[in-house]
Amino acid sequence: MLCHPRVNRAIVDWFRRLLLSGASVLIPEIADYEVRRELIRAKLTRSIERLDRLKGQLGYLPLS
Repeated sequence: MLCHPRVNRAIVDWFRRLLLSGASVLIPEIADYEVRRELIRAKLTRSIERLDRLKGQLGYLPLS
């Protein structure tokens, strides 16, 4: 929902509060793959850029 083409202010605010609380947020590799695959299929370039920024700011949990 953070990468959706239409920004949902409630989700963005919730996520900001989550990070400010000190919570550790990780993006599982499989979730990144599934979301990215759908965004590519739908040609949602701006959403892919948002996902890339999130991936750079948060932790990443690779498959093992």
